[in-house]
Amino acid sequence: MADFYGYAKAHAEEYDNVVIDNLSHYQKLWLMFNGRNTKSGQPELQHYGIFDTHLIDLISVFNNLPNTNIVYTA
Repeated sequence: MADFYGYAKAHAEEYDNVVIDNLSHYQKLWLMFNGRNTKSGQPELQHYGIFDTHLIDLISVFNNLPNTNIVYTA
């Protein structure tokens, strides 16, 4: 997602709209990736809180792209 943000920021003047499709799938991938590092191999309760903070920060950063409409789907 960081790579995509870098691209979107560098090319913001070329696009009126940016669509980020399926935040719920992104959440599942994020939790699965971070859960792999646990003893059980599954996400722990704390991961859900960490992801909430991560998602709020992510949306805030994308919303600050200049002159660009951002559309999110869940």
